Amino acid sequence: MARPPGTPQPRARKPVAQSHNRIKLYGYVPREHYEKVRTAAYSCGMSLGAYLTYLIEADAVDENGHPRWAPLPPPAAEPLPGTETTAA
Repeated sequence: MARPPGTPQPRARKPVAQSHNRIKLYGYVPREHYEKVRTAAYSCGMSLGAYLTYLIEADAVDENGHPRWAPLPPPAAEPLPGTETTAA
């Protein structure tokens, strides 16, 4: 079964191309978002990579690395009574 778009990959991809301490970033975005970010980057005189780097550096995160703008994931469910496993 395929992953829904926008969900994390179960295994992180290994960096393929490295140059000058940079790693190629992969991802798909809607066409209108690409046009928006490309226009914004070029209007600042920046490459798309430099603009994305700036956005990543400006992203505020909490002490666990979670973005402050994103809702926290739901807590892990507790096991139902009687379903706990015990070590033998």
